[in-house]
Amino acid sequence: MLNNVISFQSLLIQGIGQILTYYGYVILLIILAHLGELFKRLKLPLLIISSIGAIYFQLQFGSYFDIGMSVVFSFTLTAELFLLKIPSFSKYDYGYIFLTLLFPDRIFSSALSVLGYSLVFAVLIFVLPMLIKLHQQKLKNHMLEICFSYIYLSLTAYILKLCSNITTLQLNLPFRLLRYLPFIFELITSTIIICLTYILGKHFKKFLLRLKYANLQYPKVSIWSYLLVIFTTLLLFGLNFISIIITHNVDNILISFIPIFGIILLTIELAFICLGLYLLYYRQQLSQVNSIIKSENTEETLMNLRKVRHDIKNLFFTMGSFINQSSDETLKEYFWNEIYPFAEQEISKSKIIQEFYQIPVLPLRSLLQVKSTQIIDQKIKFDVNINIKHFFLGIEIIDLSRILGILIDNAIEESKQLNDGEISLSIKEIDNEISYIIKNKVHVGFSMENILQHKTSKVGHHGLGLQIVQDIVNNYSNLNLNTFKNGNYLIQAINIEK
Repeated sequence: MLNNVISFQSLLIQGIGQILTYYGYVILLIILAHLGELFKRLKLPLLIISSIGAIYFQLQFGSYFDIGMSVVFSFTLTAELFLLKIPSFSKYDYGYIFLTLLFPDRIFSSALSVLGYSLVFAVLIFVLPMLIKLHQQKLKNHMLEICFSYIYLSLTAYILKLCSNITTLQLNLPFRLLRYLPFIFELITSTIIICLTYILGKHFKKFLLRLKYANLQYPKVSIWSYLLVIFTTLLLFGLNFISIIITHNVDNILISFIPIFGIILLTIELAFICLGLYLLYYRQQLSQVNSIIKSENTEETLMNLRKVRHDIKNLFFTMGSFINQSSDETLKEYFWNEIYPFAEQEISKSKIIQEFYQIPVLPLRSLLQVKSTQIIDQKIKFDVNINIKHFFLGIEIIDLSRILGILIDNAIEESKQLNDGEISLSIKEIDNEISYIIKNKVHVGFSMENILQHKTSKVGHHGLGLQIVQDIVNNYSNLNLNTFKNGNYLIQAINIEK
């Protein structure tokens, strides 16, 4: 018994060492990928160098047959991520994902003995977050996507590994054919899995997009999903340990049933997340119905306010007619030069501010009202056009506020340099997308190159605002910023998918 314990402890120590070695290999690949992000021209050369290094690393631990099995395994999981696009990566990222998941079983010879194919959890739970952080993105913005991908990939990885163990079956076949049977079975299984994933990604695209929306709107769901992932990982790790301790043997009948139990458990968890998303979608639909009712009431209120504003304007104009009949020239001058322009400006400001009541989110509405007041106070011509029926944020409120705040501030700064500055803000809803369009007049010789390179022409500034905007945009796959110049106008459109 003592020898068994010592053997188990030895395997455990060796297994931990093998996992740490693999993590070091992944970190090295991530560093090379990060260098590619910093130096765009080196992206492809660095990926080629990484591929050569990865192949050399594989050859140190496995035969050509083992590497072939590893290629099929890695290609399957990478293809699944590519087809599902949750979370979405660049084409170079998928190359690095393929390399990080490329490992023959012999690399983890001791770890597999102790942990079994639960080892897949230790791999995926490390690789996916590292790749998200590669683009300096917030993990909390993608936690639900990571959990879903983690469970889905772990499920298919388990199935692949079970199929690759077909040699345990007692088949009456020639040895040469029997040797390649695991590879053939894994290849067939891989093809089936990729085809099913393609169908899932194509026919359930809207459902998968809800993962991104739910992650942002319901952070508690992400937290519970993450706890579910941690529970699954610890449970399956624990089952391997317990079975070895009970039987004093790393190759026992209990361990052979753990992958089957793992597949059942992962399937239930996947169904649990899908059910949760469906309930959230149902809740969202109810919220939209309430929003429609509120918007109808808001529209009625705005119509009444427009009538009042029109009456006040007429009242001031009538008052001016009476003052014109007066012989007091000082009163006339004061009324037409001070009182009437001030009243007209305040009425115009009130009109614009009231337009923003169509936006149901108070912090965003308040920001736009404050910025509108700043523009009007600067005597800049300002126009607002809002056309939304079913408002949604799509991204975190703080990030949307920062983007709009920076872009509007830049438009104000540019307009202050002109004698006839103009700014317009449009908020439109088209299908499942909301667009915030900021349009402002620019001076002659305005450089679009500075905007596209996130630089500024303002003295004493370094274009940090523009860089912040781009960093935020990079954090979201459902957000894009289109910038272009039309004549003397700069147009910046923020588009957010539902």
